[in-house]
Amino acid sequence: MLYRSSQQQVVEAIQVKESTDVATAAGKLHAEPGDWLILDAEGNVSLCDNINFMCTYELSDDSSQYAHVAEGKPCGC
Repeated sequence: MLYRSSQQQVVEAIQVKESTDVATAAGKLHAEPGDWLILDAEGNVSLCDNINFMCTYELSDDSSQYAHVAEGKPCGC
């Protein structure tokens, strides 16, 4: 699902259901249940705990205006 931060940064995020390790370009991330895996417009994957995620992001109402994120084009072109 698409989420946006209070700074209008749009990311794709999923909440982790069980403990898992995720391989990224920067190394391995260990996620616990409730954590969020976040994919930003540049293709970077990061991890965020549930409390910080809920304080930073809100569900985007209209994901069609952010289609460029799903397409992997951070400039929106």
